[in-house]
Amino acid sequence: MKNKLNAIGTFLFLIYGLQVHAQDLIVTHKNDSINAKIIKTKNEMLHFYFVKEGDLRKTLLPLTKVKSHKKNFFSNSEVPINYKDPKGHLEPKWKLKFFGGPSYITAKTSSDTPELLMEFADKLRSGRLLGFQAHYMTNDYIGFGLVFTDFYTSHSRRIYFPSFNGIGVLDLASRIHIYYVGPSIFSQLLSSNKKSAFVSTISLGHLQYIENIKNSGQNSKASQRTLGLNMSLGYDFYLNKNLSLGGMVNFTTGDLNKMDIEMNGLKETLDEKFDLTHINLSIGICWVF
Repeated sequence: MKNKLNAIGTFLFLIYGLQVHAQDLIVTHKNDSINAKIIKTKNEMLHFYFVKEGDLRKTLLPLTKVKSHKKNFFSNSEVPINYKDPKGHLEPKWKLKFFGGPSYITAKTSSDTPELLMEFADKLRSGRLLGFQAHYMTNDYIGFGLVFTDFYTSHSRRIYFPSFNGIGVLDLASRIHIYYVGPSIFSQLLSSNKKSAFVSTISLGHLQYIENIKNSGQNSKASQRTLGLNMSLGYDFYLNKNLSLGGMVNFTTGDLNKMDIEMNGLKETLDEKFDLTHINLSIGICWVF
């Protein structure tokens, strides 16, 4: 039995449907009797409201599974006449999730990187990712909203190298942020008891790279932006109706064909390809309201 939520239909039902005492009967081919309020029959599906575990719900059944149904069969409704959802709707509409965990840039360090800096550059491929998702649920399965993530990594090191004067010293420090923000589609597959769910998002949006570099006391900045793709897949466990915890894999990808470099007030553009793809394993907490 699939549960679908329609905001307009729910609102009208709460205003008018709860004012009547009589309720309808639905009998399935398994001889299950349901005390319900039938809304409509459309596309070979019977749409109705019913009460389960004290909650007012909307669902539907294929007519092929319905043996019979009769309007105003029961003199008294299972739905209390004075029933009123404290939030003004049947089910929570918004999902707001905060998540974070270790992240890793999948692209290998460029072979053009000097051997002296290869190890330093490799250290910058590992970092952490923080993010949030906000989605408005149009029904139990689909929502639309926004995704934001921030990949961050940093590393500093003193590098010694041979020079004409003997041994040279290079003090390097780098801080990198890769920001992603974009509209997203959220989907979930609830378990039969609604206490857990497979969840996923897909988003196409803005991807920005910012790196602040300190080279022996001299500061420079590298930055550029492009179109990015963000996807996530996870599993949530509901602690109650309004709170869940879960794990997720988050994947972001995008390519740069150039990089803007700013140093000492001077700007130049470096024509080179950069792969910003990074993958993240996160733990998240989600508020549903």
